[in-house]
Amino acid sequence: MTYVATINERERRVELLHPDEIQLDDTRHRIDLKAIDGEYLYSLLLDDASYEVFVERTGNVYYVTVAGHRYAVTVEDERLRRLRQAGQVKHEEPGTAEVMAPMPGQVIRVLAQVGELVEADQAVVILEAMKMENEVRSPRSGLVSHMEVGVGQVVNGGDRLFVVSDAPSGEVGQGPRDRVAEGSAPASSVDQSSTTEVVQEVGRSSSDQPAAAVGRRPGDALETEPAANPARQARLVCDGGSLGNPGRGYGSFRWQLGSDPWSEPVRLSFGERTTNNEAEYQALIAALETLAQEVASPEHVSLEVLTDSRLLAQQMSGHWKLRAANLFDLHDRAQRAAAMFRRVTFRWLPRSRIVELLGH
Repeated sequence: MTYVATINERERRVELLHPDEIQLDDTRHRIDLKAIDGEYLYSLLLDDASYEVFVERTGNVYYVTVAGHRYAVTVEDERLRRLRQAGQVKHEEPGTAEVMAPMPGQVIRVLAQVGELVEADQAVVILEAMKMENEVRSPRSGLVSHMEVGVGQVVNGGDRLFVVSDAPSGEVGQGPRDRVAEGSAPASSVDQSSTTEVVQEVGRSSSDQPAAAVGRRPGDALETEPAANPARQARLVCDGGSLGNPGRGYGSFRWQLGSDPWSEPVRLSFGERTTNNEAEYQALIAALETLAQEVASPEHVSLEVLTDSRLLAQQMSGHWKLRAANLFDLHDRAQRAAAMFRRVTFRWLPRSRIVELLGH
């Protein structure tokens, strides 16, 4: 099988000749690649040279660090690439884009429904073809105006899958999961005063919060708890991911109570067909539920959650809308788990810092 790898914007042709041999452009190489920690770290033997390789994945981009250098890498099957270049987007005019199946296959997931807002390059349909799962993405931002396929449907190359049109004026950010019930308080507030960190708060419903917390703005003073139930501080770091997206899901977390030492990391496994975002949510849920059992009276604990997932932090705040149906239940479970604490603040940190804290 032949792939096209784009490495820091330079295209390379990679052909898998045998399990232990590849051809890179015009040169053959002997290769042996083995996972060291089952997550991010790999041992690579290339011809007679040995390398330790660290791999992170964000969407369709792999960030590969080797010998102190970091590379952004995307990989695409050469045949699928030709099909896409031949015209996955069959017709686009001001206001609409028809998206076609790039190859014959079977629809195994539909990630957006008619009437839902999507962004450019957002996965909308997952198509299984040639024993691989292929994300069919929206070529533009807009509203899904037609969905022509359902789960289990077999399609031919060139069949229309869905249509994306301009969103009606005033509907951006007003999907069904974004509206706040009349008379209710938002689930959280967003402090966007920092350009280097994203901080959100989630927590108890307005009827459960201390009176001083309801309608409070970032920076406002908060009345102290009664002396019998002094507020306590805790930190939690969690992470989740998938080998394949979807693929084998994994996660980990640890916590710190006050100035106590950090707990030992807890390692998790989520099954064989888990997406990256599902794993992030499942790791958060497991972490919140575990910590609530470890501390006495979590309703008096102010918790800071450290994560490298902007999507997780922003969706938990309500600042980003939920688009993928597979995250709805997980998001609700995470909100319920967060509501057990007095306050939960999400803080985004770079990936390297999360790896350091979790000891990957």
